[in-house]
Amino acid sequence: MDETHVRQARHGKNTLVVFLIMLDTWRRLILGTDARRVYVSMLLIEGLVLLLILIDFVWHLKDLFVAWRERRSYRLEILQRLEHLTQEESEALRIFVLEGKRPSNGAICKSLAEPPELLERHSEGGWHIIRQHKHLIRKWAVVRK
Repeated sequence: MDETHVRQARHGKNTLVVFLIMLDTWRRLILGTDARRVYVSMLLIEGLVLLLILIDFVWHLKDLFVAWRERRSYRLEILQRLEHLTQEESEALRIFVLEGKRPSNGAICKSLAEPPELLERHSEGGWHIIRQHKHLIRKWAVVRK
């Protein structure tokens, strides 16, 4: 289980416990059985705890949205880069992705390595498609076929 799932599970358990305590306090106040003045202050404190849990949850949702928006923006940037390739670069990249044949012209590889990068150079194996873009570029290449 990654950190996000653990955090979400913890939120649910914390909220449930505080909510159950609040229900019990409300029951005691409404029914009048064993009602004490301290229960009003307990409700106030429990309400503040629930508010803090809610604020933390909303903050987490905001973080998820910002990360999603950045991934989407970067993906659109890569797709625009793919659409603006020259015919020669486009064909060389398509053959590289689908058939595994590296472009013979090093200038094409260098131009594809310019920002936003589609290829990167390793000292051992030569040019490679950037791992995080493989699926997107493969999808583009299949459509171009």
